Amino acid sequence: MKHRTILVVDRSVAVRKALRLLLRSRGFEAQAAETPTEALRVARRESPAAVVVGRSPLGGDALAPSAQLRDEPTLAGIPLIEVSRVDEIVREIGDGWEHCGSAARDLLARVQHHAGHQPLGPSPFEVEGQPEA
Repeated sequence: MKHRTILVVDRSVAVRKALRLLLRSRGFEAQAAETPTEALRVARRESPAAVVVGRSPLGGDALAPSAQLRDEPTLAGIPLIEVSRVDEIVREIGDGWEHCGSAARDLLARVQHHAGHQPLGPSPFEVEGQPEA
């Protein structure tokens, strides 16, 4: 099994908090960074299975963490997952697990694919015994 730490990079505290909560609900350890520089420091320390990038981190472009990771040989193979529907995910989580929809599911599927990790326990997205769509 691959390492289960996921690094979340976003300039917004609310986004970082929501994404970490979502990832932790599925058994991942989630670390967070606000800037590409901070993301690089955390990635060196944690060696995450994947990096999830929301909106553009402070001080630059959303893909800046990717460029910095690729420049460092020990981190170059870490998958970068760009989240285009971050506001929708934050809203879904804020409304409660029963309101989480396709944006959160899509992100979890991408993270699970890249991290090679099967979730622990039942999904918060299952409704009355029906599996997630």
